[in-house]
Amino acid sequence: PAGANGAVAAAVAHRPVAVGQAPGQQAMQTKAQQASSGDGDDDEEWDDEEESAMREWLRQAPSWLTSMVFHMILILTLALIPLHNLDDDTNKELTMFPSENDTEELEDMQDELLDALMETDIKVETEFQTEEVVDTADLTEFSENVEVATDANDATLQASVQVDFDPTLINTTATTEVTDVLGGISKTGFGGRTSENRKSMAQKSGGSAGSEAAVEAALAWLAKVQRSDGSWNFNDVGASPDVGTYDTAMGATGLALLPFLGAGYTHEHGKYQEVVGNGLKYLVGHMGVTPQGGRLYEANGASHAHMYSHGIAAMALCEAYGMAETGKLMEPAQLSLNYIEYAQHPQNGGWLYTPRQGGDTSVVGWQIMALKSGHMSYLKVNPEVVKKADKWLDFVAFNSNSAYGYRKPEDRPADGACTAIGLLMRMYLGTPHDDPGLRMGIEALSKAGPHKQDMYYNYYATQVMRHFEGPAWARWNNQMRDYLIKEQARQGHAAGSWMFTGGHGATQGGRLYNTCMATMILEVYYRHLPIYQKKSFTHKFGE
Repeated sequence: PAGANGAVAAAVAHRPVAVGQAPGQQAMQTKAQQASSGDGDDDEEWDDEEESAMREWLRQAPSWLTSMVFHMILILTLALIPLHNLDDDTNKELTMFPSENDTEELEDMQDELLDALMETDIKVETEFQTEEVVDTADLTEFSENVEVATDANDATLQASVQVDFDPTLINTTATTEVTDVLGGISKTGFGGRTSENRKSMAQKSGGSAGSEAAVEAALAWLAKVQRSDGSWNFNDVGASPDVGTYDTAMGATGLALLPFLGAGYTHEHGKYQEVVGNGLKYLVGHMGVTPQGGRLYEANGASHAHMYSHGIAAMALCEAYGMAETGKLMEPAQLSLNYIEYAQHPQNGGWLYTPRQGGDTSVVGWQIMALKSGHMSYLKVNPEVVKKADKWLDFVAFNSNSAYGYRKPEDRPADGACTAIGLLMRMYLGTPHDDPGLRMGIEALSKAGPHKQDMYYNYYATQVMRHFEGPAWARWNNQMRDYLIKEQARQGHAAGSWMFTGGHGATQGGRLYNTCMATMILEVYYRHLPIYQKKSFTHKFGE
């Protein structure tokens, strides 16, 4: 009680105090008496004594009272700060730009990051620029040619500028909430890639000596066409034929790294340490550090490849970090996830070619897979981002959630790729094994069977069938596995690679793209543990 506290303070100070007086009250009364009796003629002495009395009062006051006074002063102070009124044609949000100190801190962090990863002279691309923004809030309409506007007044552009790296996340179990969101996958999802487990899982799950030999031949070809700076590019495959038309080293490098990581080869272990290490150096060295996170695409490249490149490269960084024994890749991997969070459209939950532009299921698939890889590596994944992605899938789903469209329901259903993507994403987001829509979708994929040219469709559909398992998977696998083994090039510079001319991205990505996709299909036995192997997930986030 206040009186008791005051009495104790008075006793310590050897001064009498009236019972029930609040702390400091006696000192304040004394000041009043001095003022009325004329003893306080010296203003300077009065100020010193008043300040001393106030300090004594604050010292003895209960903590709640001190806190209340402090917060009242803070609120009044903030209320006096004028806010700039934005024009009516803006988003009515405060403009936030990085200060000079923020810029210097991010540049310093990037330099330290590269030094810690490995010694390199690669120039770091550091930019602070306004990202392209489009408001396509209406979920019912998506244009094939979205007009991109620039909005410098979107305060949410800065949502990811605060990167909170928590070292305790490296070897601890993910939170229940995020675990539910991403289907309960943990870091043990990379366990099948170890040299000990890879062979046994391939044998157990439908692989063969022929499929494993095909994987090794493909990796040898990929290592051969890596460029001197550590990168790959779709339009450069050395002396092999069938170069692609896409010119993006970031996306191609991320895609080429994934088969090495899928087979258990990292920058720390295996015969391809130098190949993988140089590829990772290229990605980290060319990451554009922005207030929104780490951008993994060429800013001056074709805009339709931007978020494709980013999602693929982010997935590679997250997997490399998750499989590593050291934490040197933690910061760039986390920054890449922060950029995915920033780039998501705030209303419809999708991703399109450029940040915050809109959504299509194809681009969405790569971002969710990158988030999944980040979660498996115990990096920070915002559950709200995954919630919004699920909202996108709800929007494009049709036929009782057994099929999925490209930018709206029943959009491009014939090729089946978006349906395969949607079903796999639903699995990652916790759809139970006995879900009617999932089972209907599996039945449709099984009936259609693998495609002879479209490796994009096969890549997603094979993962869906593998995770679902059962007789449908066995039938699918026998066809897919044997077909790829038979179609792999065996002579000349192209030996170990594949080239298909139909389907999504086949000619644009050329031989490099087709080889990466086919290799990952043949690694499906151990790249990720089956989602439903030990647990059927019954909780869907947001319900």
